[in-house]
Amino acid sequence: MSQGPRRAIWPDDRSPGAAVPAHQPRRSSPASEQPTWAPPAADQTPAGVPGPAGPRRRLPTAAKVLLAAVLALVVVIAGLWAAGGFQTRQTLVDKQAGEPLDLGPVELTVQQAISYDFAGEAQIEVPASCRLTTEQSAGTVHYAIARNSFAGVRVNGEVQLSSEVMMTLGVDDGLYFGQTRQILSPGVPAVACVLRFTLPLAALDADTVTVLLWRLQFTEQSNVKNDQDTSKTWNASSDGYRVQLPLTQVTR
Repeated sequence: MSQGPRRAIWPDDRSPGAAVPAHQPRRSSPASEQPTWAPPAADQTPAGVPGPAGPRRRLPTAAKVLLAAVLALVVVIAGLWAAGGFQTRQTLVDKQAGEPLDLGPVELTVQQAISYDFAGEAQIEVPASCRLTTEQSAGTVHYAIARNSFAGVRVNGEVQLSSEVMMTLGVDDGLYFGQTRQILSPGVPAVACVLRFTLPLAALDADTVTVLLWRLQFTEQSNVKNDQDTSKTWNASSDGYRVQLPLTQVTR
């Protein structure tokens, strides 16, 4: 009984060991013919695992130098800001009672201070002598001095500061705010003046008072009406004086 043709079990339809004609190349194994759409072979990198890193991109030398300079500048600016380098530095010079204080347009001399109760508040008066040292008109300079003066006392470890300041020119005649009015004029000898500070009532228990007076300078300021025209006025500079005076409580 004759058998039908055997079913080929090899890809080239030949038996093992059969010769391959010269015109027909032997087929490669299926494993070596991976189509582009096939999943990766076992020796390829599995999905989800990063492959080998490519070449690193480095900053040019010029960019590194520029970056270092910017960082150094930031550090310097931060240091200046922390040290208060962008703020106007205020300088206070300590003076003794009786020493002349050069306030710019006026030379002021103070000796002592008195305190008293006035309408439930402490009034501290600092008698002084004032002399005009400039040829410029100074009709309102005493207002500028008062606006830029402060007083403070320490009572039971707490500091009490002045809330209001007033300066008058002339000699007190013994009545409340009774003054023989005088004016500051160029070439005129020193005239009597008084600085009055209003503080909390607890300031009456203090034995000394510290007075701060800022030196004045003639500076330009914009006109508040139209913000275009300018005028010069006496304003505080960044320098001033600090004087500690004995404080005597009186009854008025």
